[in-house]
Amino acid sequence: MPQVSIGLPVYNGEKYLAGALESLLAQSFTDFEIVIADNASTDGTARICQSYQARDSRIRYFRNARNLGAAPNFNRTFELSSAPLFHCAADDDLYEPHFLERCVDVLARDPRVVLCHTRARVIGDNGEPLRCQPDQKHFIDSYGDLVMGPERDHIGGSSEPEMRFREVLWWSTWCLPLFGVMRRAALGETALHRHYFGGDKVLLAEMAFKGRFHQIPDRLFSKRVHRGCTYYKSTREKAEHDFDNPQGIPQINMLRDYTKMILAADISAGQRLHCLVTVLGMTRRDGLWRRLLVPGPGNYLGLSFGTK
Repeated sequence: MPQVSIGLPVYNGEKYLAGALESLLAQSFTDFEIVIADNASTDGTARICQSYQARDSRIRYFRNARNLGAAPNFNRTFELSSAPLFHCAADDDLYEPHFLERCVDVLARDPRVVLCHTRARVIGDNGEPLRCQPDQKHFIDSYGDLVMGPERDHIGGSSEPEMRFREVLWWSTWCLPLFGVMRRAALGETALHRHYFGGDKVLLAEMAFKGRFHQIPDRLFSKRVHRGCTYYKSTREKAEHDFDNPQGIPQINMLRDYTKMILAADISAGQRLHCLVTVLGMTRRDGLWRRLLVPGPGNYLGLSFGTK
């Protein structure tokens, strides 16, 4: 059994997939497997995966008979893996050679840490680092448009579970810690990715109840933002991201699942109250409801009222 399983869910990823695989195979830490779940791609993804599988026995390639949706395909990579540590990769991201080595070393030395990740670069279509506006609140993408700004450092590093939960809900934008290395035992106690857009943040919040996160200060991971990624989809398209089995309105689902995990967590009454107040504070954010209630072509409920 390898020490690390790398789950790589992919759908029509031929443009960047080879680069992602090359950067993973170039890791200084070599005791890993790569479990690829191809979500019934219609481009050259299968050919690329089969070519790399033939070159390196650490790669295991599985192709779904039909598109399961984004969240179930991520969960499938975890179910097909076996190592005590798990890393979820994306088909368009890149890694520095010591990424796995540094993360595994932290987890080996500190049993209180359930997730170790590194600082990240945000890159564009061609791998160029995205520059920030002077106020540091937005990146400027490859096309001159504004996208979300840098994520805060050291999210989830507190020794107190209620503070880790609060940091995830209030500070995490890109959910970059999920692209770290996690303990399989802790991840296996969660519901994994829920079947709605935003389920990654809910998973990260659930992991915050399992133990501390640790951030390595070096930028050993590059998150790519390009026109084909989910970030550029409309709010309605994001709601249908897991299009095989959508389960209701994402905002309502998130609030429901945050509340359920708080009530189920092994924490004190005071900590539970702190977490519930955190969720209540989230409901007062304008953006949470504006995308749901304001009519328009991107509305989650499909409300248009004649707008175009």
